[in-house]
Amino acid sequence: MTTSDGGQTARALLMELYQNTRGDMQQTVSMYDLGAAMGLSKTEAGAAGEELMMTGWAELRTLSGGIAITVEGLTALGVAATVSEPASGDQHRLGPGPLLHSDDRALLETLLAELRASLCTGQSLGKVEELIIDIKTLEVQLLSPVAKTAIVREILRSLAEALASGGDAGTAARLQRLLA
Repeated sequence: MTTSDGGQTARALLMELYQNTRGDMQQTVSMYDLGAAMGLSKTEAGAAGEELMMTGWAELRTLSGGIAITVEGLTALGVAATVSEPASGDQHRLGPGPLLHSDDRALLETLLAELRASLCTGQSLGKVEELIIDIKTLEVQLLSPVAKTAIVREILRSLAEALASGGDAGTAARLQRLLA
């Protein structure tokens, strides 16, 4: 579905999303609230929001129309995605429990955004495919309300090994610290 204005409404909605979230890919905002702020009807906002999702510039986070900007959306606006580094290495490790806690989930969402943003830099097609499969496996595990820490740890170990052999030692080391 494309809006009749050649995507201008969708681009304006993307800019509104960026301004409301300050580019934070973790923040979710209602596409309908964004549209209302722009003077759009709920139908128009929904159509523009769907266009953003179809182009990959935003992702749907809630069934009620909550969307978040993606790396692709930031790139479309000419903005580089940034991921903040932890203030202390000890603060960002997976918890020891059998199930992920909300802090673990937030950490993994940030990590996923970083991994997606740097996916193709200097890696072979085979390595990229391997990384994508691990990333998708992690995303599926995070969909569970009872995500298992042990499964997530194994996925992160696999990602660390693939990144290290693919030449991204920095991210691999960061994953190893997360697992420590």
